[in-house]
Amino acid sequence: MGVDVPRGGRPVAAEALLLEQVERIGGVGSWQWSLATGELRWSRHLYQIFGLDPSGPPVPFERADNMFSAATWPGLRQAVQEAIDGGGVFEVEVEFRRGDGSWGWAMARGQAMADGDGRTAQIMGTVQDVTPRKQAELALRMSEARLRSIFDCAGESMVIMDEALTIVMANQASARMHGCSVAQLIGTKIHAWMPERHRKLLEADVQSHADAEVVSHHRGPPEGLTCLRADGQEFPVEVTLTQMHVNGQRFFAAAARDITTDLQARQALERSRDDLRKLVSRMLTIEERVRRRIARDLHDELQQPLAAIKLDAMAMVGQPASGLFADAPGRIAAVAGEAIAATRRIVNDLRPRILDDLGLSAALRTMVDGFATRTGIRCDCQVVDPECANETLSTELMDCLYRVTQESLNNVFRHARASQAHVLLDLSGGERVLLRITDNGTGIRPQDLQKPDSVGILGMDERVSSLNGHLRVEPAGEGGTLVEALLPHRRTLA
Repeated sequence: MGVDVPRGGRPVAAEALLLEQVERIGGVGSWQWSLATGELRWSRHLYQIFGLDPSGPPVPFERADNMFSAATWPGLRQAVQEAIDGGGVFEVEVEFRRGDGSWGWAMARGQAMADGDGRTAQIMGTVQDVTPRKQAELALRMSEARLRSIFDCAGESMVIMDEALTIVMANQASARMHGCSVAQLIGTKIHAWMPERHRKLLEADVQSHADAEVVSHHRGPPEGLTCLRADGQEFPVEVTLTQMHVNGQRFFAAAARDITTDLQARQALERSRDDLRKLVSRMLTIEERVRRRIARDLHDELQQPLAAIKLDAMAMVGQPASGLFADAPGRIAAVAGEAIAATRRIVNDLRPRILDDLGLSAALRTMVDGFATRTGIRCDCQVVDPECANETLSTELMDCLYRVTQESLNNVFRHARASQAHVLLDLSGGERVLLRITDNGTGIRPQDLQKPDSVGILGMDERVSSLNGHLRVEPAGEGGTLVEALLPHRRTLA
């Protein structure tokens, strides 16, 4: 079975030459070890596998430990010893060192041969160089490890399913999305993580796209697809389902993303756009009302008094200042005074002159006093302004705070059924201004803030937001309603 290295000049038989060629083609070397004589024979190709000079003697088994790695030598030695002791065959994969110091892998096989007394007389075997296969296996394992790492570390949920839609692989993101562990996902049907109304949709996609690489792509409501968490909570997802074939078996890969936040943002944007449309419509309506009121006031309170002045003045032309016209100057003065007062009121409604003349603090106090007199609701105004910051407020900021206070007090009068209200303007915060209006009325409810006709609050919020501020409207802790506006304030030179 072994082939002698031709060192003694003995001719090589044709069978031995054929065997040598076969060994070379198959990457196999053979050896034969006589236990009785200790003679060890290696084939030429075995020398080549180990990278040794064929003219040298074979390495005795007893001194072969330095030819193999420390991890695989003990297994080979034990297998050979067991064959010697009990007969039989062995097969061991070993890592070996070549003559140039490089390392390779081989499959060592051997069989014990017994003499006439049944004792092991010799062992014959082969060594097959499997280095290319081991390198390919190692590269495959490394590639699989990298892919597994990418799979596990992916930010989106990923699961692999077999043809029966049973989950065979899942990453951490999928476990987080469903609120469970990876182990709880493995082995379950994908249907278990979907509402029943969507299960047939998935099955139909799989059946109707048998030859397609991308089976389906779905987004959550309003388009439709949702999944389930471990606690039964339903949530919208965006899913892409692809298929692949491994060793003739069909698998499906599902990449899913929880789009709850996306939908919430989209809905918030739609609400904001709807609120803006309502606000614009409301502002246009208010603008038209203001125009009509100004026109009516000018007609009723200015044109008529001025017409009366004109008639009195024309009647006095050429008449002595006695008798019927003795009190004409007084009447003219009274009517003119009424016209002046009406003009002042109209102008003050359009924009209070006191804002420009005395500043926000005085304007708020005047508004609060007028509100208390007009409505009978006790109302006071407190201004905290230790550094006279009121004098450096911008026109836009004063207008905003004034109108927010005006709208809030109007709401107190119309809706709150309150007996008292309080206005606080705090300018002590350095680069911020705090306005707070409270009352002791019935208090606003959260659902009131969502009413379509709550444009007054929406208008206040738009005013405050336009100056990068924040408006808070909510029930007060002790009853009533709290309106609080916090706005940035950069002091400017007066």
